[in-house]
Amino acid sequence: MNYSDSLVADRYKYVLSQKQALNDKTFKIASFYQAFTIVIAAAQFEIVRSFHKEEIDAAFSVASSWGLLIVLALVSVISLAMTIGGILAWRSYSREEYEILSKSPSDKVKVPMIVRAFSWYETYIIIAIILAVAGHIVALPCIILPALR
Repeated sequence: MNYSDSLVADRYKYVLSQKQALNDKTFKIASFYQAFTIVIAAAQFEIVRSFHKEEIDAAFSVASSWGLLIVLALVSVISLAMTIGGILAWRSYSREEYEILSKSPSDKVKVPMIVRAFSWYETYIIIAIILAVAGHIVALPCIILPALR
């Protein structure tokens, strides 16, 4: 193995380690978001419970419910941005991996394509985040606010 081959091998190892690190970070983002939505749901439950026990008034419970929706939306935007940023970084590393492997005499390597998005778990994380916010947006005026009257 000459010096050039060694550099290519080291770069390939680096690319693979960066892709693994991106996967780990994506799972951490998903875990954080999952825990956060559980906290939001528990807080909303507590608002409704406290209202029905007459521990808080209607105006405060409605304002708190809207506040929870706003906080959920902000954390969702941050989580989406971080997930999409991870996808873009992954695509860059995949492109580089393809370039390295296409120069090797080994088997044919598939070009990384965006059309394979439904085989990525990030796609389903993004869908789950969007559905969580959409569900809260629908539930707030249709279910939660009527319960606070």
